[in-house]
Amino acid sequence: MPSVTEPLRLIFLDIDGVLNSWWFMRAIGSLWDSDNQADDLDPDACARLERIIVETGASVVLSSSWRLDTTLASMEQMLRARGAPSARVIGATPPPWAGSRRGHEIQRWIDENAHVGPVVILDDDSDMAHLTPCLVKTSMEHGLLDEHVARAIELLKGP
Repeated sequence: MPSVTEPLRLIFLDIDGVLNSWWFMRAIGSLWDSDNQADDLDPDACARLERIIVETGASVVLSSSWRLDTTLASMEQMLRARGAPSARVIGATPPPWAGSRRGHEIQRWIDENAHVGPVVILDDDSDMAHLTPCLVKTSMEHGLLDEHVARAIELLKGP
């Protein structure tokens, strides 16, 4: 009998405006000028991401522009060090192409990977095209908040 693979619950993760914010940068007295990228990640926001991961068993796919200059292993290490020790970064969406929107890039990743189950998109932008129902929209001002966590868990536990 063939083995059945459980569909993956996925978090398509933006970084700027989700795991960091203007509020956080003002609080630490820095605006993305540290030598260590991990220092730009708000530990409170990372802890909120951890709650989503622990509650749902979701894996992370990087959809942020950070994917263009950060390795998946490095991103996973940063997330774990800053408050999301259960984070498992399994991929990154393809680079943008002429006319693409973030939603198109996410859809391409979904189309190219098997066993995709419920997804949530954590992002401070709205360019999700047909995937807008999967979006939990944060803000650059405050980043990932408790109300976003509740909505993300609800979407990931869906059918």
